[in-house]
Amino acid sequence: MSGLTAWNLRSQRVSVDWLVHTEQVRSQLSRVLQILVDAQAGARVYVLTGEASILRSYRDATEALRPEVDRLEQLVSKNPGQRSLAAQLGEKARELMAQMKRSCGWHARAIPF
Repeated sequence: MSGLTAWNLRSQRVSVDWLVHTEQVRSQLSRVLQILVDAQAGARVYVLTGEASILRSYRDATEALRPEVDRLEQLVSKNPGQRSLAAQLGEKARELMAQMKRSCGWHARAIPF
């Protein structure tokens, strides 16, 4: 009976570990999404108002994005399908940030990013 109990406990531990991992990945995805939302909101308000101080959220997001995408890629590194999707997400996020930079720069070329 103790062998069966030990196997059952190991099986439960593996299940809990996967559950924790899944929540970590979901949380990291939420962080990346929030960075993009904050950057986009800042860029939109800047384009509408021309207020340079609004660009702070864009700059903060630019600095925060790469480490957060790297963390996501690290979390899914053992799963080839998820690793590929995380890499695609990172590329799309960088494209979106570049598009926002062009949009803001078009309206105020003198503002450094």
